[in-house]
Amino acid sequence: MTYTTPVFLLAFLPAAYAVWWFSPARFRGYVLLAASLVFYWFCSGRMTLAFVLTGLLVWAAGLQMERTGNAGRRQCILASAVI
Repeated sequence: MTYTTPVFLLAFLPAAYAVWWFSPARFRGYVLLAASLVFYWFCSGRMTLAFVLTGLLVWAAGLQMERTGNAGRRQCILASAVI
């Protein structure tokens, strides 16, 4: 499913928008995250796990960078997360 297929334009996008619209404001970010993961799953299946793991790795690296006060250590964490 790509952005130009009828399945995306006529089924997935309206359904995701309706769920987002009717959800409370504090949950809308989670609804978009879930819709993104579902869309990614339809596009590439198995690679969804790699997508999620990469996001968690970058998030954890950001937390570590925030905790350390040493600029050199922050650069090392950033480099290891990018590579």
